[in-house]
Amino acid sequence: MKSFYAMRRANGDWFAVDDNGHIRMPIFKSSGDAMIARSRDNGMECFRPVAFDVCALEQLRKTDGDSASFLIVANPSRNLKYGLRATFTELAPLMADFAKGIPEH
Repeated sequence: MKSFYAMRRANGDWFAVDDNGHIRMPIFKSSGDAMIARSRDNGMECFRPVAFDVCALEQLRKTDGDSASFLIVANPSRNLKYGLRATFTELAPLMADFAKGIPEH
């Protein structure tokens, strides 16, 4: 199964950024993209890329509810805040499509 990637510490904390008062978790299309972003952001040095699939999203929902917010990062060389903003309810169907291998529009 395909998945997105997010940055996580060994203690289970997910990396997130402040985006004008909203806490958002960056999501990457590959672990390589996540590592590129990590090399550009000192705040990520204790984090490692891990698969962020439908199961991980569901676990996050159980912890934080449907209020979780995300940044889908297309270009890891840019500031993370340039990612596509997505709510939990917007990300869930995208992840299901990605897992099925449906091409992006």
